[in-house]
Amino acid sequence: MHSVARRYEGCVFDAEATHAMGAAFDRICRLFALRDGDHEIKNFVAVTIVNAASLGERDAEKICAMAIQASIVVLAGGGWRFAVDREREKLHVQV
Repeated sequence: MHSVARRYEGCVFDAEATHAMGAAFDRICRLFALRDGDHEIKNFVAVTIVNAASLGERDAEKICAMAIQASIVVLAGGGWRFAVDREREKLHVQV
């Protein structure tokens, strides 16, 4: 997360924004079934979330959707494959 902090040094978000960003991050981590060691993906997700909030978005679901869309585009370009398990609300990622 250090690169995220450096990139947005000097940015200030209000309580509504930080709550929405945290909720979006937690939801994406659950959806992608990210683990503690998935630092690279988590860092990318965090950057996309902060980008959405820096554009003024304050709705956690919209921030989440924007970050998921960006993540899928970038990761799929790297050869990753995705399968949605709607019953469990999980997104399975395969390299």
